[in-house]
Amino acid sequence: MPSPVLLRPLPRLLRPLRSSSGCSASAAQRLSHSVREHSRSLLQKYRSQEQYFKRKLKAAYGRFPEVSDHA
Repeated sequence: MPSPVLLRPLPRLLRPLRSSSGCSASAAQRLSHSVREHSRSLLQKYRSQEQYFKRKLKAAYGRFPEVSDHA
């Protein structure tokens, strides 16, 4: 585990790297926004699939099957 004294100058060292990498602030914002949108759409898809399978199980069993410890 490095000491906190060594970790302190790291942000100062990383600042020039970030500015010279060619990734502007607006591009980074756009990227984070698109990642957020993508994860939101994936979550919506997962939730709709979950609802679909719960409906199918209910239709097949008449109720949602219980989870037993002796499976």
